[in-house]
Amino acid sequence: MKTTPHTTAKEKAMQYGAPAMTERELLDILKFKGTTEDYYKSIQFKAAIEMSARRISGEKPKITHSRAAYEMYRYLDTVDHEQFHILLLNRRNLVVKQVFISKGNETGTVVSTKEIAKQVIDTKATSIVLVHNHPSGNPSPSEDDKRITTKIKTGLSMFDCQVIDHVIIGDQTYFSFADEGII
Repeated sequence: MKTTPHTTAKEKAMQYGAPAMTERELLDILKFKGTTEDYYKSIQFKAAIEMSARRISGEKPKITHSRAAYEMYRYLDTVDHEQFHILLLNRRNLVVKQVFISKGNETGTVVSTKEIAKQVIDTKATSIVLVHNHPSGNPSPSEDDKRITTKIKTGLSMFDCQVIDHVIIGDQTYFSFADEGII
């Protein structure tokens, strides 16, 4: 099957949710053909709502505590595979950019520290929050979670960028490295 930009955007919306999409991707999937009832049940309607919310608020989210990061990604609780995201922040802890890093399976995902460093450099972020989910429902960090957090934290220190938290989402709750004093 050949993928078109329309198909790709729609698949991304269905897989990762509207908050993970760029405005261009959201606009792309708004082209809908069907009945009004079908529209209100569609991903296109959800995308329109997301676009509207982004334009009305005009403000960048501020991350002042782990709960704020959790709320932005709480939809990951319903995903049946691991996903890894980052929130890139400026000096005032305002979100400069949200970036989807990787998708894995039900037991793990591969995280590229090079890709994370590239995003930090490109956005000139001064701090980041790591976010991923555990499809098992248990948000407790594994040894691999602790290792990758340390690896990313060490690597980004060369760019004067701090990892201020790593939030793991599972079973309608979350675990915060910052709240637990691990970071």
